[in-house]
Amino acid sequence: AEEVDGFLRDALDAAPAVAWAASSYHYERRRSGAHAESSRRVVTSVHRDDWRYGAWRDASGGLDFLAARWRDACSAGGTAARPSLVKIRLRKALVFDDIATGDDYHAQLAAFARAHRHRDVQRQSG
Repeated sequence: AEEVDGFLRDALDAAPAVAWAASSYHYERRRSGAHAESSRRVVTSVHRDDWRYGAWRDASGGLDFLAARWRDACSAGGTAARPSLVKIRLRKALVFDDIATGDDYHAQLAAFARAHRHRDVQRQSG
């Protein structure tokens, strides 16, 4: 129980990482035999960046509750003959504290998308 408690506490204390990735690619067509044609995706570049933000706070309030439920499940009837089983499902959501923060996020995301749009210069011949 202490290990899971520690895992949940670390999740509560960890700063969120919001990352973007952009892949540029094209498809290459190949013929093998008289009529068989196949295509494969060729990735020509991958770019990554993180959203740079000033401060954050956990607005879920759910991890303390989840840790308490975990402790309750471990102490309620968990004998060697019938151990307790708890399934933990964590979900993530991005909620902005104010309009300016949301605008900053969307501006950085748009700049990232513009910087990495149409990077694949491969042209298929005909």
